[in-house]
Amino acid sequence: FQQELINSGRIVRIYLDEFKNRSSVEFGMLKLITCPPSEAIEVVNQIRSGTKAEVILEFIETILVYKFPKMSREEIEAMFTLDDLRQTRVFQEIQQESLQRGLQQGRQEGRQEGRQEGRQEEGIKLLLRLISRKFGALPPDRSAQISTLSIDRLEELGEALLDFTTIDDLYAWLDR
Repeated sequence: FQQELINSGRIVRIYLDEFKNRSSVEFGMLKLITCPPSEAIEVVNQIRSGTKAEVILEFIETILVYKFPKMSREEIEAMFTLDDLRQTRVFQEIQQESLQRGLQQGRQEGRQEGRQEGRQEEGIKLLLRLISRKFGALPPDRSAQISTLSIDRLEELGEALLDFTTIDDLYAWLDR
């Protein structure tokens, strides 16, 4: 089937080395796809000198992303100084997607942090009420000390509070 297709005349072989002197954008694109990475900068600059069309820049960007898969967008941009890439639709979409992901991640972290702080505040309030009911009002410095405890320590204090018989037991626990 392949040989039949080749013989049909619908496929034309093009040898890029025969077109080295050609400066058209189309051949420049073909060169960029097939050239070794060491020649890519030169080829991109040749293409850029021939046109500034957004379509061409988007195509160049796509080729470069595939040609240098281990490089970040910033590295590629710095390597080729493609300032116009920032104006391409692809670049703007990537930037917008990154922003959306960042906002979503920030909201999620904020909610989680808010829940954690809420648990801690409620734990502090509950323990201070229980201590006040069992032993009377605490001095401000001891209330402040309890307010700085982590959630884990607040839970430990809540359990230990059941065994305390005097306020001194509480103070001993806090001072350890």
